[in-house]
Amino acid sequence: MNITEREHDVIHCLSRGLTNKEIGQQLGISQHTVRDHLSSVFKKLNVGSRIELAILFSTSNEPPPSLQHKAAGNT
Repeated sequence: MNITEREHDVIHCLSRGLTNKEIGQQLGISQHTVRDHLSSVFKKLNVGSRIELAILFSTSNEPPPSLQHKAAGNT
């Protein structure tokens, strides 16, 4: 259940309150691709909404366990 670097980028943008359109513009990907990444992340982290994902990402000092390897700089 690893989060890809791009999925992490999308989560970070979402946690800053960006819309799918804004996330796509910032990352240079389509809104459809943003939706695909979010759908994948929802399944991997067992969350059901953007709000739940943003709360999960922003309420702890550390990212969810499956994101910790990215925060530590490991690939």
